[in-house]
Amino acid sequence: MSNNCATSSPRLFKVTEAASRMMSPAVFGQVIILIVYLPILTLVGIEGKMFSPMAKTVSFALIGAFILSLTYVPMVSSMVLSKKLSHKESWADKMMSKLQRLYAPLLRHSLRKPVIVIATTLVLFAAAIFAVTRLGGEFIPELEEGDFAVDARLLPGSSLTRTIETTQQATKLLQDNYPEVEKIVTRIGASEIPTDPMPIEMTDIIISLKPRKDWVSAESFDELATKMSKTLDVIPGLSAGFQFPVQMRFNELLSGARQDVVCKVFGENLDTLTKLSAKIGNVIKTVNGATDIYM
Repeated sequence: MSNNCATSSPRLFKVTEAASRMMSPAVFGQVIILIVYLPILTLVGIEGKMFSPMAKTVSFALIGAFILSLTYVPMVSSMVLSKKLSHKESWADKMMSKLQRLYAPLLRHSLRKPVIVIATTLVLFAAAIFAVTRLGGEFIPELEEGDFAVDARLLPGSSLTRTIETTQQATKLLQDNYPEVEKIVTRIGASEIPTDPMPIEMTDIIISLKPRKDWVSAESFDELATKMSKTLDVIPGLSAGFQFPVQMRFNELLSGARQDVVCKVFGENLDTLTKLSAKIGNVIKTVNGATDIYM
């Protein structure tokens, strides 16, 4: 937009002035957002595959929006804005004026005492660093979905009849001992498709629970899962792991297994693999918090 055009038309001059004034804060704000997404672009493995496309999409969208805000938007604004240059104070202008009146004394007071401001900032930053070092972390936080998905397994080679009888026994025990259970749906095996192969000795037991206010056997999901797991321990040959439905499927998609942590051992000798898996399982059992271990 040339200076001649800007000076010949007050409207074009206002658009040019407004675009020039917003360029610096717009660049600064969008650069900050882009910097936030830079660490995501460095992720590798499953995390990189999941979140890198999102970071790239947001980055490209911000860059495109910035380019349009300096080219297309001012041009369209000069064409569609009203020719009346008179401005009446709106509620947004009144609100911003009030905020500026509140902010101005605080800013002046801070500028008069820079040492205190910098010291306070450093103390808060150190406290935040200390808090971060004490916080736990996990890739996908565990959410209370309201239902349980039980990964039940019998001994390898169990017949379909045995699996059905054991599943029915487990279902009856849970329904008779826990009034929190609303209904139970089971699935034995699955069609041999590449995405979800399951033998007939594996069973999914989906437990639909009543609202938490109606619970009487436990106060939390962890406590209820622990009690239900102990109840199912009386069934010989049955191993049951309690998870949430979405969490179980997500773990299966990420690692090919339904558990939170998976240790895979590769080799050619089956007997050696069996011995090594038994040793690894015995070591894992000594870790606090490790439950529902499958080998």
